[in-house]
Amino acid sequence: MRSQQYKHRAEMKTNEQLELLQPQLHSTFRTLKGSNEIDFLSVWHILTSPGCNVSDVPDHLIGLHLGAPVTITHWRDGLERHHRFRRGDVVFAPAGSPVCYAHAEPVDALYINISPNAVDEVAVQLGIDLGKTHLANNWGTSDPNLARMGREVLAEIGSPGLGSRLLLETMSTQIIIHLLRHYTVPSPTHLDYSEDHDVPALQARLQPVIDYMMYPINRTVK
Repeated sequence: MRSQQYKHRAEMKTNEQLELLQPQLHSTFRTLKGSNEIDFLSVWHILTSPGCNVSDVPDHLIGLHLGAPVTITHWRDGLERHHRFRRGDVVFAPAGSPVCYAHAEPVDALYINISPNAVDEVAVQLGIDLGKTHLANNWGTSDPNLARMGREVLAEIGSPGLGSRLLLETMSTQIIIHLLRHYTVPSPTHLDYSEDHDVPALQARLQPVIDYMMYPINRTVK
């Protein structure tokens, strides 16, 4: 699964040790569109001194890299991961413990913050038992479909038209469904699942919903 397509190595660091590495950080956050369930933000970071920035993650976070290639190191739950981000690469951090990150070059990204309640509601509607699966960290991957959704959101926000609010709500639900399809793994107490986590069965269950959601969009495009 995509959620496991990254390399990592154990690097045990306590929160106190990470806080000592806190650098100077110049950031610009601009909310492009927001609601109680999902926020779209334009983000620009530059670390002006060596170190690791600590960020709370109260919501599920998708980061879509929009700028020049940059290597980013992430720390979470005692593990360290490195990824060379290129335009269109994504990072995903489910809501939970703080994330620390460091990079030598500027970062230009689209952040998508999703309320856990919004994900839970979609999962219930689709009949997915989040007691048996959970969303997993992904510290850098090429995900063309998610990147395309992010670009479509940016285009719609940048040039809104008739039905933009409804269209953005539909896009938001599509993004949540994508997370449930590709970024979930079995919970520790349910590791008897097959290696592919029965993805074909899940896709078969979700496809009618996706087709229904895409119908008005496809009709408009045609």
